[in-house]
Amino acid sequence: MFLTDDVTVCQTYSSYLKLWNAGCVSGIAHLHFTNVDAPFDIPDETTVTIWYDTDGDEDLEEIDSGTMADLECTYWELGLLPSGEVRRLQIDLQPEWEEGTFLGFDTVFGLVQDLDGCFSDTEQSYSYLTHDCAEGTIGFWKNWDKHNTYTQTEIEDWLDLIDGSSDWLGPIDVDGMEAMLTQASGGTMEEKFLGHYLAQRLNLESGRQGWATTHDITGISGYSYLIPGPAPDPVPDAATATEIITAIESKYGDSPNYGEFETMKDVCDKLNSLEI
Repeated sequence: MFLTDDVTVCQTYSSYLKLWNAGCVSGIAHLHFTNVDAPFDIPDETTVTIWYDTDGDEDLEEIDSGTMADLECTYWELGLLPSGEVRRLQIDLQPEWEEGTFLGFDTVFGLVQDLDGCFSDTEQSYSYLTHDCAEGTIGFWKNWDKHNTYTQTEIEDWLDLIDGSSDWLGPIDVDGMEAMLTQASGGTMEEKFLGHYLAQRLNLESGRQGWATTHDITGISGYSYLIPGPAPDPVPDAATATEIITAIESKYGDSPNYGEFETMKDVCDKLNSLEI
């Protein structure tokens, strides 16, 4: 399927597949998209067109077209897939994105092999597109084994570096990383912060983002919490990633409250999405 880094806006990306009924019983082929993972309104800004050879004549007919937001969880009955035959399927995606965003989703194929709906089988494929190679959100790192930008060994080497330099992020392997990033989606504010902070540290250790790059955090609510000592006048409008990480680490052991965890979470989230 789609595994594409740094897509171009308005360009169409096509995936060409062949559906093969390897069984001895003819069936009806089905298709749907699920598990869409994207920030902001990206599913609304991605046009999807589905083409399929419904009658086996080698010509593709348009099945449906719309945004990913509209088509997610829609089931299409593609038509009869006779025993032993192969039919072509094409899925076109056209992104209309800003920089620093991504789209991930699963494509699920089904085959119902008799009229009563028995003997069904499914196959699932993962797709991932990103506009900017420096972006590295929670979704990017949580799905590392689906887009395979990095190996498990590489990621665990970076996790070892993080373990040795962070009080917030203790010893952790890839399984622990996935668990922490999953907790960040619906856990406490501290768990949300830890997930976004882990993603930011991985972005820095992997070289996706630079330690010396400057970022303006003054637009984030509560930003002064991360300015050491009395707030200067005027407040500096930029800090390096190193300075931001140092400030976050300095808060370990201070028992941050809900709002302070939220500020640190928001800073890391904006850094991961390349919004600051």
